[in-house]
Amino acid sequence: MKKVILASMVCGTLLMGAGAGQPANADFPERRIEFIVAWNAGGATDLITRAVTPKLAEILGVDVSVRNIAGAAGTIGTAQFTRANPDGYTLLQTPAGPVIMQPHLRDTGYGLEDMEPICRLSLAPLALMVPQESPYKSVDDLVDAAKASPGGIDYGSAGAGTLPHVSMIGLSQVADVEMTHVPYQGSAPAMRALLGGEVDAVSEQSNLVPRYELRALGLWSEERTSEMPDVPTMKEQGYDLTFANWNAWYAPPGTPKDVVNKLADACEKALQDPAVIKAIQEDQETPIQFLGPEDLREFHRTQFEVAEELLRASGLTD
Repeated sequence: MKKVILASMVCGTLLMGAGAGQPANADFPERRIEFIVAWNAGGATDLITRAVTPKLAEILGVDVSVRNIAGAAGTIGTAQFTRANPDGYTLLQTPAGPVIMQPHLRDTGYGLEDMEPICRLSLAPLALMVPQESPYKSVDDLVDAAKASPGGIDYGSAGAGTLPHVSMIGLSQVADVEMTHVPYQGSAPAMRALLGGEVDAVSEQSNLVPRYELRALGLWSEERTSEMPDVPTMKEQGYDLTFANWNAWYAPPGTPKDVVNKLADACEKALQDPAVIKAIQEDQETPIQFLGPEDLREFHRTQFEVAEELLRASGLTD
């Protein structure tokens, strides 16, 4: 059985500098640092950013601000970020989608090598979920129904090419079944459709299961989680698949290594602060899982390549 591992998911102007790499600055930082969030204020990525920035400002001794540059599934702000001056004063916080999915789906103006990894903050597994009254009690139940009636099982997602959509493409391929995809404009409409009986199942972040009082058939994670210890993983049920959304920090390409390392150290320290842990892990139910620059680089590269493979296999890309 083939193993698929995929984690990946306010318009404005940005002052951008010319030139490639900048010389290292032992006194970094000396002025305000700005995070670009390529989504509207109040969303999940924005909230995680704002949960960390006060502690980051305290650690680094400078002001840290957030600028929201939304649009085109996170690609507008991300593209502007990659052209910023590579001095460590303009950073990006992003989920998986804009950096591992969208470059394969559209001309984003950036790719794998156009950002310098700093740190990963969180990793939240997806869950395959159904309503409590659903006749499906396990993944096998859902797969058996799909085999008995090809195309007869409808699943919703936050949109074509999103991580939840790709996770279901992966399941269809591994289980060798045909299911019908129903895309929505975001996760909230998809959840309403599930609760309203418009679709049979949805794959989404696992924290939505208790929030909407749903039944989780399986977790797309390597191991069971402490939050849902009774829910088996997809792997336990014979489907060797893992999918999770994640949030990470990046600097523009060419940023000096010592600046990146100083930011990564500050990131790790901030994630150990009780107030930050409460805001991210407890309030938002998003597990904190730190990775440093080199581990994030390899993680990102693997995710990028697997996303390309799955999207091509699904027919969403050439």
